[in-house]
Amino acid sequence: MPMLRSSDAIILEFLAERVRVLSLSQVEILLGAKDKASASACVKRLASHGFVERYSITARTPTIPRPIASFQVGHAAPDFQGASKALRTRAKGTTFLIPVVRLGPEGARLFGVRCPRRVRLSEASHDLQLAEVAIHYHMEKHTTAWLSEDALIRARAYARVVPDAEVELTTGERLVLECGGSYSAAKLSSFHERIVGQLEGRGVSGYQIV
Repeated sequence: MPMLRSSDAIILEFLAERVRVLSLSQVEILLGAKDKASASACVKRLASHGFVERYSITARTPTIPRPIASFQVGHAAPDFQGASKALRTRAKGTTFLIPVVRLGPEGARLFGVRCPRRVRLSEASHDLQLAEVAIHYHMEKHTTAWLSEDALIRARAYARVVPDAEVELTTGERLVLECGGSYSAAKLSSFHERIVGQLEGRGVSGYQIV
């Protein structure tokens, strides 16, 4: 096995444990690279050894991460109408063909996980936006742990609905994150109803729609 650099480990850990895909621009941010050429060279080297796989998806460029709606256990439900309007406005953005990477067979073997399937067209913008959120939390050093949707499914942590992530913040607080697509108010309300009763049992203080 080729010697991995510390920068390689960051990319592979993200793809194995946090997100399904990363765009080249997101790799650049994670590496603190000065230009796309440096990020591209890193990805090309990892791909040549089977640690990652390169392909392209049609998706919107991710927006700056921000909470669209928040809920704290014991408090009133958020404004689903307002959140739906904000999510649907975001979903109207122009799509582009964006080069991305996913975990390859050698990367999956290294972390003891399965290779993720290729992202479906209907999921592409969502998955890149979720990656943007994960990068934001990582770069700002907000989290000490990140459980992805896949990890939560394997652990059977939630019933009837599984959020995109459950994170432990540096404050010790646990929070659920759901990256919203073009969700209706009814869908947001349904998510709330299905998950709210499960939060306390997980030691989770609330959720954010991002």
